Order: sequence, then C-alpha cells, then structure tokens
Amino acid sequence: MGAVTSPLLTKAAMNTYIGLNCASPFPVLFGDTAMREALADREEIRFMKQENGTTVCSYIVASAETFRDGFSREARGVVFDAAGKTIARPLHKFFNVNERVETQAIDIDWSKIARVMLKRDGSMIHTVALPEDGRNFTVKSKKSYSSDVAVQAKKWLLQRENYVKFCSSMIACGMTAIFEWTSPIARIVVGYKEDSLDLLHVRENITGNYLSQWELESLSASFNIPMVEKVETFSADQFASLIADTEDIEGWVIQFENGDMVKLKTKWYMDRHHAMTFLRVRDIAKMVIDESLDDLKAKLAGDGIDIGQIVDIENQVLSEIRLIESELESLFATTVGKDRKTVAMENNGHKLFGMLMQKYSGKEPDVPAYFAKTKLDEMFDLTQLNLTDSVAEVE
Repeated sequence: MGAVTSPLLTKAAMNTYIGLNCASPFPVLFGDTAMREALADREEIRFMKQENGTTVCSYIVASAETFRDGFSREARGVVFDAAGKTIARPLHKFFNVNERVETQAIDIDWSKIARVMLKRDGSMIHTVALPEDGRNFTVKSKKSYSSDVAVQAKKWLLQRENYVKFCSSMIACGMTAIFEWTSPIARIVVGYKEDSLDLLHVRENITGNYLSQWELESLSASFNIPMVEKVETFSADQFASLIADTEDIEGWVIQFENGDMVKLKTKWYMDRHHAMTFLRVRDIAKMVIDESLDDLKAKLAGDGIDIGQIVDIENQVLSEIRLIESELESLFATTVGKDRKTVAMENNGHKLFGMLMQKYSGKEPDVPAYFAKTKLDEMFDLTQLNLTDSVAEVE
C-alpha cells in the first residue's frame, strides 16, 4: 500500500472522518499559538521543550477544573515543531461515565454511539512527524520520547516493516497513528503474555478528527496491523451490570459520532487497580502494624502480582520493631534488683521510659504502637507503590 495513493487517504475520504459531518468538539490547531493563549492561566499544563526541538504540551497534575475546554483536553501530549506547527495529535482527554457533569449516564445520547472497543490496560504510544534515521517519523508516549514504554514500543515497532510503512503513510497524510502498548514487563493490572502494539485510532493533526471504524479496519487489513478489539453488541442500558459482573478486563471505550469518547471500567479492575497502584509505602507499613497485610499479600500473589516491594517494607517494619524490643530488653536488664523509685529516677527522660515502667510493672508494652507513633511517618513516606514493577504510563 503506497504512502499517499490509497483511496482511503484521498481528500474525498477525508470527509468521512468522524466529526466532519457533525459538530466537532475539537479545536483546530494549525499551530501552538491559540493553545498557548487559551491555556496561559493553567499552571498545571506545561509546554515542555524537548531536546529534539519539539514542544510537548501536557498536564502535570490535573484537578477537577483543569479540563474545562477543548484546548485543555488536547493537553495530553500534543506536539509542536520548532516553528510551532502541530506535528502530533494523540488522544484527547476523555472521562469515565458519571465522572463529570457532562458524562452522567442519564444525559448521554447513547443513540449516537459510533464505536465501542475494549479498553486495553496499557500505555498510549503515538507517531510524531519528526524525521529520524531516514524515516519521516518517530514515536513517543504521552509525555516522553525516552520513557521506558516509549523505548520498548519503538524498538519493537522498528523491527516490523509493516508498522514502519503504516506509520510513514499516516505521517505523509498529516495524521497521527495512535496505539496501545501492552507487555508482560509493562503490566498495570491486567496481565498480557506477549508484547503487542494494537491500533487504537488515527487522528488528523490539524482538525483533531478521527478516522472512522471502517477506515481503520481497511488500514488494519492492508498493513496487517492488529486493532484493539471492538465490541459488536453493547447495550447502554446494561452497562451497570457489565461493570459489576465482568472480570479480567479493564473496561470499554465508547466513541460517539462527533468523535468524543467516554470510558467504562469494571469493578473487578478498579478494585485491583486501587490495591495495586494506589497503595503507598506508609499504607503498607501501617498494615504491618495492624496485622492486616497477610490478606492483601495473598490476594495479590494469587493474581500473579510480584509482592516483593510489600515484603521488603514488611521486613523493614519488623526489623525496626525488633530493634526497639532489643533496646527495651537491654534497658530493662539494668533495673534488676532496683526499686521502682530508683528505676524511675535513673531513666526519666529516656525515649523508652514509658514502656520500661510498664515492663517493670509486669505489663507487656505495645512496641508496635510505639513504633507507629514515633517512627512510622518519619521512615515511610506517601510514595505510591508500583507493585508490578511496571514501566507503563498510568492515567
């Protein structure tokens, strides 16, 4: 298939893009000027100059108010060249059903669904119209050309001629090819047995419009590029039961006729995602103190998750508790044969004084509680755990 001669990529075919025949929610981006002006007051959105001369616009830490217009929803890795021209347009920001006022299930026009696909649990990888090593493109993840997942996916892609030709063709037509990278070494929650780069979308750089389902399928067949699985029978009035009852997948992405999208995530996924990616170092340490860690370890290990980080934290907590116990025992040994008043006078002001006097009185001190009160917050921070050693970029 030629780079510019395919009937799918002619000017006439451009008119079949999702979005051109209805009100498009996407701003036209010939360059970065309008976007910079629109987002000038948004400190959480940055225009980041890269070593290769391009500028990547992306949010850093998002709040509920960050994505309040079309320009901010494009701040998800859109790329401009040194002259400010738009050279890559990855997926716009979209939300879960019922997450925002505008995505309430009762207000969504479900009759306007154009495409439903499974939501693969990986990292977005997309092309950039930047010449590199004799090609007319390179690739990046949402924010980076050099992230682990970007490097992995790029190496994998460049070893496959059909992918190189496909990406080159899309670039020649002013479009961005968007993929989902899944790999056993870039696991988030759902496990995948082999590396895979599946086609999600193709998007026009200037208008932001997406190719239609049939165009994607034709391109997929022509270049032998696998697509993310589509869902043929999706009932909007049954999505509540789908969310509650479906297991082993992240969820679904629903695209409407105007190109906008919403996502649905299964309860199964959300439960595991919270356990696997939103636990913090301090949370694990507290669970050791509360003696509630065993159930979590068993659950994660049963799901095939590497719990090495959890075990390391557990061992560190237990080691510190043993050190305190040892110090207390040594201190207690010095009280042998002494009366209570003498012991109190000699040890008043010692950090373990309270527990020492408890022990002297025949009571068993609560060493774990002492550790939790005096050392836990200092030793264990709120860094988010990545329990799978995943290098994937998580939203």
